[in-house]
Amino acid sequence: MKRTRSPSLRHKSKKTPVRKSSEGATTQVRKSAATDQWVGADTSTVVTQELIALATVQLGTKPLFWGRYFKGPGDQNPGRYQAQLEGLILNSNGIRVLPIAQQTNNVALDQSTGHRDGLRNGAAIISSFGQIYLSNLADGILVFLDVEGPSLSAEYYKGWSNGLIVAGRTEMVEAGASEGIRFLPAVYGPKGDDSTWQSLAHAVAEQAQCAGVWIARPARLVAIPCESGMTRTR
Repeated sequence: MKRTRSPSLRHKSKKTPVRKSSEGATTQVRKSAATDQWVGADTSTVVTQELIALATVQLGTKPLFWGRYFKGPGDQNPGRYQAQLEGLILNSNGIRVLPIAQQTNNVALDQSTGHRDGLRNGAAIISSFGQIYLSNLADGILVFLDVEGPSLSAEYYKGWSNGLIVAGRTEMVEAGASEGIRFLPAVYGPKGDDSTWQSLAHAVAEQAQCAGVWIARPARLVAIPCESGMTRTR
């Protein structure tokens, strides 16, 4: 998402508690008492106390989570999550981070590119939050692939989802925990992009893992399960 935008409202359906993280990356969230919804924000700028205050006014309640972008480890682009600048602020406000994988112009490419990007996205999240913290999140870490430019290809998604999962189990993960990190691949994309959703369905039919989708709609964003039998977004 290349544009800079004000915090945007996210609703989670009643069957889909979201996970995110502030100092780490994901845990289940409590519903907002004011709205009976899981309400959050996302920005392509570093989160500040002033931005949280603005989001609270716009949403009518403090966000429970904040979507931030991840690409690769060591990335100092302020459009993507900067743990040293915003981690403490988010943590002190009880706001968790919802990771969004951002390499929007690549999503129409091939499986090997997707796999490489998934590995890098996983490494970026690990470097931001630490392997021990992430490995202790038994329910896993939901990571949305940002699809807002070219439509998603099935081959790219198969590679990306696999690369992301593998990133939690490889030598990129420091030693120190008995089990690896459970990354849960998902997709963020616009309503009406039939090609993207058909490609995703094709990839899932060929055994690619998809924990959920996040549909961008005018003035309203919703996360729903990828499979009808799921009781919550993972």
